[in-house]
Amino acid sequence: MIDRNAIKFENTIITPTGIGVQLKESTKNETTGYVSIPTWLSEMLKIYLSDYEELRGSIDITSEFEKHEFIFYNLMNGKPLRPDSIYQRWIRFLARNKIRHLKFHALRHTSATLLIKENVHLKVIQQRLRHKKHATTADIYSHVLVESDDSAASTFKKPF
Repeated sequence: MIDRNAIKFENTIITPTGIGVQLKESTKNETTGYVSIPTWLSEMLKIYLSDYEELRGSIDITSEFEKHEFIFYNLMNGKPLRPDSIYQRWIRFLARNKIRHLKFHALRHTSATLLIKENVHLKVIQQRLRHKKHATTADIYSHVLVESDDSAASTFKKPF
């Protein structure tokens, strides 16, 4: 849902052997919801997805996929791309732009780390990452939280 500067996470793409791309009717941890995105990204996605809307109007999309919008989709049939296909595109992008190897999933960790360093409340980060429990986020990013705690301690001025 780009209209409210947010992306809705509600399903998981799976690729069972011999079957192809399938849509699991829940997320990996059963936690659905919206994640806010900056206005500039929302504007970019609106332009990008305008082609998708045009495609959807000109072809017959399998009913399983017709009520969903995908950021990564097949230009020929509107179906979501296989996760391994997205990863291959990512690898080519890194090589083309001379960026060191970085797993696509690492972008999620980078986002969380940057938010922690900007002192965004951990509960907000937990919700953005769709973690069920606050403790999961705290455990995964404890090394960054220690740095933030050290930084917080240095904000106190010597009282005497």
